Amino acid sequence: MSHHLLTFLGTGQYTACRYQMGEFTWDTRYAPLAIAKGIAATETTGSALKVSVFCTPTALQHTSGLLEEWDLPEWPVFPELPESGTEEDYWRIFQIIADATSREETLWLDITHSFRYLPLLAYSVLDHLQVVRGNPVGAIYYAAAEVLGKPDSWPDAIAERVVPVRDLTPFLSIQRWTSALRDFREKGDARELRTLADAQSLPLRKATRGRDPRANALQRLGKELEAWSEQVRNCRGPEIHDSSIGSRLEEFSALIDSDLAPALRPELDLLRQTFSSVTGPQLSNVFFAAEWAAGKGLFQQAWTLLLEGLVSFFSAQWQTQLEECFPDQPVLQRNWVAQLLAVTADGTPRSSWKPPLADTAKLAEELQAAIPAGVSRIYRNIAAARNDLNHAGMVANPAASSRLDRNLERSLKKLKPLLPEAFPPA
Repeated sequence: MSHHLLTFLGTGQYTACRYQMGEFTWDTRYAPLAIAKGIAATETTGSALKVSVFCTPTALQHTSGLLEEWDLPEWPVFPELPESGTEEDYWRIFQIIADATSREETLWLDITHSFRYLPLLAYSVLDHLQVVRGNPVGAIYYAAAEVLGKPDSWPDAIAERVVPVRDLTPFLSIQRWTSALRDFREKGDARELRTLADAQSLPLRKATRGRDPRANALQRLGKELEAWSEQVRNCRGPEIHDSSIGSRLEEFSALIDSDLAPALRPELDLLRQTFSSVTGPQLSNVFFAAEWAAGKGLFQQAWTLLLEGLVSFFSAQWQTQLEECFPDQPVLQRNWVAQLLAVTADGTPRSSWKPPLADTAKLAEELQAAIPAGVSRIYRNIAAARNDLNHAGMVANPAASSRLDRNLERSLKKLKPLLPEAFPPA
């Protein structure tokens, strides 16, 4: 993949300085040249480094000085930007910068000589190209000449005018963290969080050969959140039942500091709070996951987890009796419970029951009395909704999607006070 530096030039009188970029220094009047050399020196770009110097028509008249000093293999190009600052011009500038790039490029940005609003605009273009088009971002640079004070007080010797080139790339990653956290908070999708946690922790894990506890905690946090996300998305009831994500988040939170993941640190307390009840194998995890999925718009998963959670709840309540009737047959036990809940909701007389319920009618009648009033009817509604969803509405009386969403909220609201022991404490 080729490399492309996006930079700017204005109409000012540029003074020669010693630009310092890591261990390298270059004496030049122009930050774009120093930064291009820095990229070429630190990256395997060779002559593949393309440089676009964006200029207004007025600034284009001042490019001769830059060209006089230019000593890299590939000459820069000078895309023209509009002079005025109307909103229409801002959108034109956005498009001009985007059009100057291609999908096959790693993009680098230098905002040192950009005019007022341009750093924000250029940053927005870069973020757009990274997210929408998939362009990797090498870095965002800014040569901080202000460390020298006012220009009229600068030292006479170039060697004493040392201008550090700052790497502002972490601020772009903060935007990605923000977006990833929003995806998890609103949609329950932790894939981008996992990617960022791996990327953020990798340099420190490499440097310490995997022995840094903070980096390891950040990596494991990403894995834990992604695992939960996948378990709910794929309705993995047994894995959700056994999850201890709440305890794991507590452990990771004690190790991850602001220096390692600045954008994540403020969110950790909220994550810990959210999953505080999920601390080990317990059925309430499944009901928690059903509510959590509903809050993320994962309605099919929520209906399924709620239905299977109810069957699991009564299977556990009646485990002794069920094991006596159907020893070592957990699937048959669950089918029996589902059948009992269904006939109870429908008011089906005993004479119309079918096996295996009909074969154990006496026990079934005894346990019917233990079902809290109203629960079987809610179960029937949940089963109908889950069936409707799983058959893509290809059923006798399909519900409108908005009604399914509202019914889920109502079912949860009705069920929680009837079976408070099934749900984690608020």
